[in-house]
Amino acid sequence: MSQVLVEFGEVSTAKIYLNEALKCAKIMKTSDLIGKIHLSLCEIAYLEGEQEEAMKNLSLAHRLCKALPEWQKIVELASRIMIDLRKYDQLKSFLIKVISITTELIS
Repeated sequence: MSQVLVEFGEVSTAKIYLNEALKCAKIMKTSDLIGKIHLSLCEIAYLEGEQEEAMKNLSLAHRLCKALPEWQKIVELASRIMIDLRKYDQLKSFLIKVISITTELIS
């Protein structure tokens, strides 16, 4: 639902709904859902130009998301945010870790 709201330009409404969904997910203690919500909040913060807020939500999503599609989004967003913040050393370190984990999973 938040994706649709963002596509129609209702970013602030999407953010409100996501924060409410986050409260519910925390009560239900569903870490995967909490991670997906933080990932969506990260995307919205990035679109609004709030890189520090995006990074905070990305860090939380990174710890909680387990599925491959979410990981792909995390890597993409992390790369964009770190480039915007000019944190090239952190980006390099992050990508090395991603490559290492991916290599372990394949073998």
